[in-house]
Amino acid sequence: MGLSSSSECSFCLNPESLLDVVAGCSSYLDRFTWRHDSILNVIANNLPSEHIRTIYADLSSFSNLSTITGDDYRPDLLISTKDNCLYILELTVGYETNLRNDVNRKYFKYKDMIMEQKKNYHAVNSINLSISALGVFDKESSGFIDMLEHFNLDKAHYHESFHIHIQLFMVIRSEQTSEKHFNFTIRYINNTLPTRKNLLKWGLSSTSDCSFCSSPETLLHVIAGCKTYLDEGRFTWRHDSVLNFLASTLTAVKNSTLYVDIPGFMNPSVITGDRLRPDLLLVTENRCLYILELTVGYESNLQVNANRKRQKYRDLINEQKADYDKVKFVNLSLSTLGVFGRSCENFDGMLSSLKCDAKISNTDDVKCYCGKSFKGTRGLKMHQRSCRVIHGLNDELLTDLEQQSTENSTDSFNSSTVEENDAMAHDASN
Repeated sequence: MGLSSSSECSFCLNPESLLDVVAGCSSYLDRFTWRHDSILNVIANNLPSEHIRTIYADLSSFSNLSTITGDDYRPDLLISTKDNCLYILELTVGYETNLRNDVNRKYFKYKDMIMEQKKNYHAVNSINLSISALGVFDKESSGFIDMLEHFNLDKAHYHESFHIHIQLFMVIRSEQTSEKHFNFTIRYINNTLPTRKNLLKWGLSSTSDCSFCSSPETLLHVIAGCKTYLDEGRFTWRHDSVLNFLASTLTAVKNSTLYVDIPGFMNPSVITGDRLRPDLLLVTENRCLYILELTVGYESNLQVNANRKRQKYRDLINEQKADYDKVKFVNLSLSTLGVFGRSCENFDGMLSSLKCDAKISNTDDVKCYCGKSFKGTRGLKMHQRSCRVIHGLNDELLTDLEQQSTENSTDSFNSSTVEENDAMAHDASN
């Protein structure tokens, strides 16, 4: 940008890149140690005493680790439980691109010690907690969530944050994720995408106003808050694309009736009427009604969206219990990056109960999002390579969205999408 005559760090004279500042500068080592120990202290001090016999931590206020491991190895945290289990936790705090390398390095470092401790305990669990400086978790850190749940901490104040961060990194480190998408997602998480607000901060724009609605263009505004994007049908298209995928999956459920609030399916109003119209209804042969409501929004609003939808459909759920043996509400609150809110836990249960994860034979009828039926998954997959509904907004859905935008953008039939994004727009303005 031409604002400095040198790229050298003021302390160590190496090139001052972001990596150098976050995890590389030798003059910052005491700062890096403080950052690491601050996180370790939070973890160690928030573990419940009722399940734990002794906590050993590489911190001044806890029992010495060498009591268990000797002086050759010194992991960050050892937790001895009352049921004779040992948790070995090693914490690494570094740069996003180094998370996987840090995991591998710590695994080989403590591999022998873990094997040795198995002689003394009923079970030994190794937790390789690799976190970036901004709180991004490597996918190996999912073992940390398992430990929290073992200690009945699934409702603790920090568990939701850990849960979201781990899901995020499992999404972006998927084998199907290209380097371009990986880099985009890292910048999304770090809020370094070129939104107007960031461009103004970096001196590259004279205003932070959105090009379409003149509100401040934050990341939240772009993802879920811009009223112009809502009126153009962008948020609706995103929501309905996910709903299309879910509906096509559930068409494989035998002896069931599916109602979906998108073109090509029977409408949920057949059962619920027009006052409240959830996104998807599924009636099974044993007279069980699944009511699924989908919300796609911003990561920080997952629980808010779930609570709003639960309140909205509470009366409808109670009304339907008079007509069905069982009524199950599936509150599917997703982020735009594919992170599931905690309210989505019963979604896995629904898929398992309906045997949607079972293998489909080549004689079973399966249906594409566009409505075409095929015998088995092979024909379906071949068709989906060129299916217009998969690769973009098909003509029928586009016409439907344009009609909604020009005639009645606040129509009650689309209240779930309008409410979702109006609430987020309100959040963005505060």
